[in-house]
Amino acid sequence: MARINTLSNPDMIYSGQTLNVVGGQSVATTGVCVVEYGDTLSSIAAQFGTTVERLVSANGISNPNFIYTGQVLKF
Repeated sequence: MARINTLSNPDMIYSGQTLNVVGGQSVATTGVCVVEYGDTLSSIAAQFGTTVERLVSANGISNPNFIYTGQVLKF
């Protein structure tokens, strides 16, 4: 993961940092977002060019009105 994110120090990441992850056996990357104070699913969806429905589905969110700071969402 350090290589695909060009991390100079893989032991140091910071709160709110977005990282790409390697999926399966291929080198496919998945977008992720770390929820910050004041974020809503609709604002995150607009920022990343997706929909609230896709975020809810991709992340198994049972209550779309409740997300929390620090939560990692796939998009």
